[in-house]
Amino acid sequence: MTKERLNKLLNQMAEDCFCPCLVDTESGEHWSFCNGLTACEDGPGSKGLPKDIGSRKSLIIEAEMPDESMIEAHIQRGDRLRIRVDTPYSSGDVVLIRYNERSYIMVYFKDRDGRKWLVPGNSRYASICMIDENNPEVIGRVIHMDREVLRVEYDDCVKQIEEAKKKMENFRMITQDHVSWAIQQLQSAITTNRWWFSVYRAMVQLKVHTNGDYEGFCERIRRELPDHKHLPDAVEISRMDILSFSKPIEKWDINDAPISQRKRFLEYQEIGFRMIDLLQCGQVTTEEILRKLSETLKGNTDSE
Repeated sequence: MTKERLNKLLNQMAEDCFCPCLVDTESGEHWSFCNGLTACEDGPGSKGLPKDIGSRKSLIIEAEMPDESMIEAHIQRGDRLRIRVDTPYSSGDVVLIRYNERSYIMVYFKDRDGRKWLVPGNSRYASICMIDENNPEVIGRVIHMDREVLRVEYDDCVKQIEEAKKKMENFRMITQDHVSWAIQQLQSAITTNRWWFSVYRAMVQLKVHTNGDYEGFCERIRRELPDHKHLPDAVEISRMDILSFSKPIEKWDINDAPISQRKRFLEYQEIGFRMIDLLQCGQVTTEEILRKLSETLKGNTDSE
């Protein structure tokens, strides 16, 4: 490649937002582009390309990826690419090419019919079938990529943070002492042994009890509330743990539940919700939680 062609090419790449520079890897000489697209060295002053530049075999063009046409090939906007000038290439290689008066970084491919293509690494971009009339010129093959500054889109960060916040809110650390306290607070509302199922399911949902450990749950309640009149039964709880009642409490569905009466269904659901509230809350809000539970259960009794 002649000196004149190199100089013109680098100016064209600068116009196409590639921010190019030319490096001789043997001599260490370096030419970047500034001040109205003038070939110059880093630092003060400038110099043109030497007369023998076109014959050197150690030339590399460094360029900045200007768009997202290769993101699925793991080349992002802003990545610094090193392109070996006038080096052999074949189908599947990522190349720097001038085509139809524009610079591209894409995959070169020659199909079985002999047609030459530029293939992007992004499904949102179209492949380009090159025709000779538009003067395609492969400048060189991409041999290395540097990612000096990694960045993630702002909206992607917001989305990840919101998901993390939800997990923090839903699965904060709950001590076993707090679980015992919540059981003590709720015991007076349990007036039938089957209602303990809702307490069990709430504890499983917040990961403070093992799913399927019915005997362990009943043993805990008997240990903590030995004088309670309506202690749980492991067989009864296992029978309840089917259909929608085996799901998180907010996903219970009366049309797919082991309880057909609506008011009974709502009682089980209310106890489960209030146990979740007690497990997740501080003790200052206990009175409000229990008041709401009492009103709901009393309302169901009055409607019988």
